[in-house]
Amino acid sequence: MKQLQLALPKGSLQETATKLFQDAGWEIVIPRRSDIAVFKNDSISCELLKPREIPEFIADGSFDVGITGLDCILETGFEKKVEEITKLPFSKSSLNQAKWVVAVKEGSPISELKDLEGRIIATELPNFTKRFLKQKGIRNVTVRSSLGATEAKLRYTSIDAIVELTETKETIRKHGLRIVCNILTSTPILIANTDSMHDVWKSEKIEQLATMLNAVLNAKKYTSVKMNTQKHNLEKVLEVLEGGTPTISRLDDDKGYAIEILVESGEVRNLLHRLKLAGAEKIFTTKPELLIP
Repeated sequence: MKQLQLALPKGSLQETATKLFQDAGWEIVIPRRSDIAVFKNDSISCELLKPREIPEFIADGSFDVGITGLDCILETGFEKKVEEITKLPFSKSSLNQAKWVVAVKEGSPISELKDLEGRIIATELPNFTKRFLKQKGIRNVTVRSSLGATEAKLRYTSIDAIVELTETKETIRKHGLRIVCNILTSTPILIANTDSMHDVWKSEKIEQLATMLNAVLNAKKYTSVKMNTQKHNLEKVLEVLEGGTPTISRLDDDKGYAIEILVESGEVRNLLHRLKLAGAEKIFTTKPELLIP
């Protein structure tokens, strides 16, 4: 039986990525202290790898498809050797995208990129950082590879700045640092081996993964709002919903209408009160589990 070889990131993105597949309908079991994820009732073979290993293993055909960060792809230089299937905008704790930023100690004279000329930088993203600074015309700079705890390295007198990944900026502030600028917005990406995408069965399976994973992420952004309204209030209710595309159905008693609309979840709080004032009744909300536009 054919198997699709899938690589998932271990570490900070592991829990979120695994749950994404589970929410999309796959039953996954990861034995304790194992790097193998078992997809039950599907022809998917899965292993957990360090995110920076995934681009190379996808490129050389060891795996057909995998999830890793844009930063890992750019750092390892495999952006032209793998096929991007879809971006998956999530991070380890939210739907926010993580950013690589230049940060310095409070009080540092460095206030913009050009001030890095002649300085020493520590980062876990040395290859990309060197290329980025070179593209910006900053050539006289030393970029040192950091193996972790990069924020703490600014306590060393030899380090002038760091390039670090942040999601909420909270850790940056906690260390008493100041962000100079963003240099890369990174997001997880579903990538595939180019040969695998020429295999009909594998390419269809990979496209199924992309469809279902995006359906989960889309569903998290929206809320379904349902309500009834009497005939004489219909126009006022629709004015509140102006710009949306509601579904309208006649009620069985022919005295009014049932209305349903998808709205961005952040808009729900203000929308419900306005609907009530417009004459909507029996208003309630539900969260879709999957949403394919």
